[in-house]
Amino acid sequence: MLIAEKPEFAHPYHLLSPHVTIDVASPAGGEAPLDPNSVEMFKTDDIAVKFLSEKQELWKDTIKLENVNAEDYDGIFFVGGHGRTFSSTSKTSYEWMTGWMNRARVR
Repeated sequence: MLIAEKPEFAHPYHLLSPHVTIDVASPAGGEAPLDPNSVEMFKTDDIAVKFLSEKQELWKDTIKLENVNAEDYDGIFFVGGHGRTFSSTSKTSYEWMTGWMNRARVR
């Protein structure tokens, strides 16, 4: 996962985190790269700025996707933006997503 479009992560997190437990995973685990252009582009977005300064652990310490058991979750949210283009191309990401969709009978 490349944290490219910060609002696409920051805004859903802002709305959902008071109500659910959120785990963040990426294909390789560990730190997901942050797109410096997005930081500049959204520097006037209060939610994104607060998220960037207060929630760094979310993208600096991600769970390795292959260590995530999809059956442990009621819902899955994939952050969109440019990063989605890069992170969803890994074999692990593809297998995990299709496996979860098949188990959940998402059509």
